[in-house]
Order: sequence, then structure tokens, then C-alpha cells
Amino acid sequence: MAQIYDHIVTFIVAGHETTAGATSFSLWSLAQHQDIQNKLRDELLSFQGEPTYDDFANPDTFPLLDAVCKEK
Repeated sequence: MAQIYDHIVTFIVAGHETTAGATSFSLWSLAQHQDIQNKLRDELLSFQGEPTYDDFANPDTFPLLDAVCKEK
């Protein structure tokens, strides 16, 4: 049981670190490219209503957000 607990803790910490690193890099990169940041903001603000998970998961709904998240 202790070994399973150790594996779970490892997965949580590893997942946290990679997510934090990716988020930090994305925000830093957007700060360096104000034009992309402004286009992304406009894309998100142009959506009518509250986006759902499916809206975010669909690359056609927010193509620039999809490109930023996938570092395209």
C-alpha cells in the first residue's frame, strides 16, 4: 500500500510541475508578443455567452487559443 501511495504522490507532483512550467512559458511568451496576446484576448471576448468544456475542446471554436496551447 505504501508503494501505491508513493506512486500517486509522484504523479501528482510531476503533473503539477509540468503544468506550472507550461503555463509559465505560455504566459511569458504571450507577454513577449503583445500582438498575439491582443488577438487571443479578442478571440476569447468575442464568444457569446459562457463557453463550455466542449467549446474549449473544439479547436474550431477558439483556433488561436488552440494554437497557443499546442505551441503551433
